[in-house]
Amino acid sequence: MIAAAAADAKRCLVDDVTEISVENGTLKSVHPVYAGKVLSDVSTEQRLTLVTVRSRAFAAPTPDTSKSGDVILLRPYDRRSNWRPRSRALKKPDAAQLSF
Repeated sequence: MIAAAAADAKRCLVDDVTEISVENGTLKSVHPVYAGKVLSDVSTEQRLTLVTVRSRAFAAPTPDTSKSGDVILLRPYDRRSNWRPRSRALKKPDAAQLSF
């Protein structure tokens, strides 16, 4: 779902992050690949970036009992009422454009 949301919003997606920081407006993160045998440094300057984190990669925050808030119940937005099917006409490529 998040990959589709990033594509729809035309935004960068960095997934499975184990380290994250922001330096001079640049989001820097570490993304493990090959079962964690290689660590990939990922950076983006895009203002809105969608990020998922690896489970248990970050420590859980300590509860602050001095803070409180009110619970507000909201009804979920029903997209079905505004749903319209989208379709795109696909063009068949010329044989000259294909390479094998």
